Amino acid sequence: MFFKTTGNGTISHVGIYLGLYEGEGKFKNKRIFIHAASDGPETGVIITAIDDPYWSKHFADWGRILPKTE
Repeated sequence: MFFKTTGNGTISHVGIYLGLYEGEGKFKNKRIFIHAASDGPETGVIITAIDDPYWSKHFADWGRILPKTE
């Protein structure tokens, strides 16, 4: 997943899509990704919902680097 977070129109952040979380807790039934955050309320390697207002606003595109598995 690629994000434009700096306002200059270039890709400035990346994350790895993990899929739909079907467990319990705050991510229940949400699409999540893992990434390293260096600013904000949480820092370090974290899991975040794609539908989070900040990340959905800054989402740019996605790509696949491995072939799809069956």
